[in-house]
Amino acid sequence: MGGKYPNQAFTAFIPFANARSFLTRNNPRFTDRIRSLLKTHANSKRLGVISFMGVPGKNEPWIFFKVIVKNDTIIRVPISGNFGVTDPKAQPTAQMLSFLGNNNVDPAPIPNAGAVSAGFGVGTALLFRQDVASHLDDNLFPNAPDPARKLKLRDVADFIANPAFRNTANTDCVSRHTETTRCSAIPGLVAPEGIAFKHPAGISKVSAAVLPKDKWNVRAFGWGFNFFTDRGFKPTVTQRAANEAESAALINSEFIEFKPPVPQPVAISKPAVIEPNLAR
Repeated sequence: MGGKYPNQAFTAFIPFANARSFLTRNNPRFTDRIRSLLKTHANSKRLGVISFMGVPGKNEPWIFFKVIVKNDTIIRVPISGNFGVTDPKAQPTAQMLSFLGNNNVDPAPIPNAGAVSAGFGVGTALLFRQDVASHLDDNLFPNAPDPARKLKLRDVADFIANPAFRNTANTDCVSRHTETTRCSAIPGLVAPEGIAFKHPAGISKVSAAVLPKDKWNVRAFGWGFNFFTDRGFKPTVTQRAANEAESAALINSEFIEFKPPVPQPVAISKPAVIEPNLAR
């Protein structure tokens, strides 16, 4: 990360973990600077969407939902993701993540090779099955045309974390907040080149030290709470959040005058609606 204060709040071209004044509490003025920055440059009239996550009781489950701000009023709206509904009003308005029992993600997005604009409906719900480690080479859409046909179970996390394919508008809440911890929990969950995000030259990768490893830590960026291991609040950056930051940094520095700033989701010709191969 780079900024105006290289020795205070930000550092340039080094792993996030080394930017200690940014990711630790050693800089008591950092919060004040962020507040001042927002008050100076942010316009409340441009505020469009706010996403929330929290637990209704002590520890379980995580609940995700979002609202829009319209005419100074907060309005609940459907979440992103492919849930197989034809009526937009039937799109779910919340999603749950639980680590108790077998129903980990509810509702779970529905994989569909024809759901191009929704990233084929591929979500991390597929990675919570008990036997996932023995099915990593299963094709999700064996009878679909490329590129959907090439997707395997082992590609799911990296596919979701690649901003060239997925974004907040076409990906369900749980997937956006669990792709990194699924990688920590499942050995070999790595996609090949072409599906995994390619890090831009000259921009540092996120340090492995701040990638969330505890499955209950669903924070995308900030201080996430580890519940099961090394209990307490930890500096956290998911791989998806880091990839999006790197992609934005590259676009801003090199291509903002020549290319659109937001990559579009992958597209296929003549999409076919094909059920995924999810034999358990």
